[in-house]
Amino acid sequence: MKAQSAIELMILVGTVMIIFISFLFIFQSNLSQKTIENKNKEAFELVTTIKNEIDIAASTTDGYSRTFRIPEKIFGQDYNISVQEKIIYFQTSDKKIALSLPTQNVTGLLQKGNNLIRKVNGEILLNQ
Repeated sequence: MKAQSAIELMILVGTVMIIFISFLFIFQSNLSQKTIENKNKEAFELVTTIKNEIDIAASTTDGYSRTFRIPEKIFGQDYNISVQEKIIYFQTSDKKIALSLPTQNVTGLLQKGNNLIRKVNGEILLNQ
């Protein structure tokens, strides 16, 4: 009788552990997916913000000047960002996230930290 109770207890404990591990795996998968989605969203927001700054400068009159800030790191990670041939390029240092958005023609380079955008003689200048 004791042996049967011990076997039943082991089967019950084993079943509960399998269910617990299954829920833990599902939860971890959902958490990983949410983290990836949040990183993509944050990267897209950064690129969109830069695009909007350039578009505002393009739509204003000569003499427009504004300083905007680009963070040193995004989600605690280093990244590269640039504007080349009317396209904003973004890529994390581990190359897991990469984005590009079309924009206006810009002269100059983006830099992490403060960026000065101006419109002079119909031309959009970055940090010049």
